[in-house]
Amino acid sequence: MLDRATSAGNASLLEAAAPITVGTAEDLAARYYGLSVQATPLAGERDDNFQLITSDGSRFVLKIVHPAEDPSVTAAQTEVLDHVARTDPELPIARLVPATDGSLDPRADGASEASGRALRMTTFCKGTPLRESAPSAALREALGATLARLARALQSFRPAPAAHQRLLWDLAEASDLRPMVSEIDRPEHRRRLEGFLDRYDEE
Repeated sequence: MLDRATSAGNASLLEAAAPITVGTAEDLAARYYGLSVQATPLAGERDDNFQLITSDGSRFVLKIVHPAEDPSVTAAQTEVLDHVARTDPELPIARLVPATDGSLDPRADGASEASGRALRMTTFCKGTPLRESAPSAALREALGATLARLARALQSFRPAPAAHQRLLWDLAEASDLRPMVSEIDRPEHRRRLEGFLDRYDEE
């Protein structure tokens, strides 16, 4: 079942890709987007992400997609952002920035560690992360209203069936974790997890 976490090229999404350096990110921004920037790494689950700042203070985010990601998934993510931008232009989400050739998800070439990986650049959303914000009724109301607008904007979006993305942290895909149980050192923990997965598969 582990192959569900791999792409057509058989490279696992669970394996770390060659790390992308700040210099490479800055070179990619210049080469594909015509921007002279200073790059700062951002956290990401498996892709390499960078905040880019230009000399005039403009900010962008460059995503360098994991090399094992299915191209149909990358394309669907790009289509979602493009669809929402056209459906609700005022919705406060990141907006796609086209490359100098007009493409929205160019693929890097050359000899760098990013070679062959898809790229995507978006605008930078200013604000305070939710986990760092003081909870309040007004905040919950604003969050709910924004999510409702996003859901409405996506009602007319119809992705290709092949674009469905399987994520191992999605509990609906819990069975995909079974091949990894052997990595757990303590036998009692392995048995407990195997029992849970058996019940999951049965019920």
